[in-house]
Amino acid sequence: MTKAELSALIHEACTHVGEGEAYFADSDRIFPRTAYWDFAWRDDVASGEGHTTIVTYQISHAATQPRDKELIALKHALNAHGLHPDITREYVKGTTSPGYWHSAMAVEVVEDI
Repeated sequence: MTKAELSALIHEACTHVGEGEAYFADSDRIFPRTAYWDFAWRDDVASGEGHTTIVTYQISHAATQPRDKELIALKHALNAHGLHPDITREYVKGTTSPGYWHSAMAVEVVEDI
């Protein structure tokens, strides 16, 4: 899967989507919301000199209830593409915004960097 394919998949499954940690933090009153960003790169060296880069993206989803319908739709979309990431969850108590359930997963894609 490429980054463009991952982005399209997330946008299809979820309503409010943005790229980057700042989007996730700055849209703290929008529920549900989903953001994704890269946090790890590694070269995938083939025989010879050619290589691609495996980039790991975090996908974070915030909702007012655990296992909300958009998170489930995102899980099913990823599964349909052969991706079965572990999904972790935590409750984030709000101080200046409402509390919410934060679900996160890591997905690897191929990029030319």
